[in-house]
Amino acid sequence: MKRRLLVVPARKGSKRIKNKNFLNFYGKPIIEYGLNVALKSRLFNTIHVSSNDPKISVKYNLEKKNSFVRPQNLSTDKTPLTRVLKYVLSNYEKLGEKYDEIWMMLPCSPLIDKEIFVKANNLMMKKNCNAFTTVGKSRVPFYWYYRIKNNKLTPFFKNHTNKPSQSLPKTYFEVGILAGWKIKYFKKCLRYNKSFDFMPVILNFFQSFDVDTYDDLNIIKTMYKHRLYKNVKKNK
Repeated sequence: MKRRLLVVPARKGSKRIKNKNFLNFYGKPIIEYGLNVALKSRLFNTIHVSSNDPKISVKYNLEKKNSFVRPQNLSTDKTPLTRVLKYVLSNYEKLGEKYDEIWMMLPCSPLIDKEIFVKANNLMMKKNCNAFTTVGKSRVPFYWYYRIKNNKLTPFFKNHTNKPSQSLPKTYFEVGILAGWKIKYFKKCLRYNKSFDFMPVILNFFQSFDVDTYDDLNIIKTMYKHRLYKNVKKNK
């Protein structure tokens, strides 16, 4: 059996939405929705909520050995999440815990469901998959993108603006609510400062929203209330 560590990075001090990770979302903290799905998936030997707030660490890491607090130098806006994962993994390895895979789930993921975990697990079972991340399908073809220059719309790809969308390749954007790595691959890439080669887990339209602003939060509340993310054609 594969031994898996799931890390949920939930630092205190979000700026755009105050205390974003623990907002009241239909009666309970938003972080608990994803955690409950992860627990029910039975995929993980250890689930660790990584926070620079001791109260959060104690509340969500019930075993004493799991409740270590993330240091402040790893809790800034500019800290790469891979450094947080490396720190957490190192702490568990010092405790004698060994894992085959390390996964990460963002704390504001109330629309995540068991099917996403199943898809990701099936992908990681393949020999040619060393890492995965969740992505969404682009709503508009990437080749139709514009920028505003001197108050005028300027296309990035002038030769493609008049082409029909069906003639253009499908494009995707990283959502990143869930990602995972095989441990050996994760360590090797960090050691040699190499970029990760991810395989995609494609989310449906509604699940591909992330909570960065209050507008995002209001959209996600509406989708959750009406279960919109449950009533869509399955991605293949």
